[in-house]
Amino acid sequence: MASEEVDQRLQKLKEKEKQLKAQIQAAEARVKEKQRKVETRQKIILGGAVLSLLKNEKNEAFKQQLLAKLNAIVTREADRKTLGLS
Repeated sequence: MASEEVDQRLQKLKEKEKQLKAQIQAAEARVKEKQRKVETRQKIILGGAVLSLLKNEKNEAFKQQLLAKLNAIVTREADRKTLGLS
């Protein structure tokens, strides 16, 4: 009888472990999703700021430096085309 009780207790603990692992995975997924949303928002804000600088900046030397930096950083052909980089 004692062996059955130990087996039942062990089974319950394993089930609890399984539930806790699922909860941990769900919590980690929520954190990652939140981080992705923040990063996406940052990209949108920074992209808007860069576009504004390229459009409105009076200092031509600064604009050329910014374009040179973008030209060096943006390597994907479709992205370069969208941004008008040669």
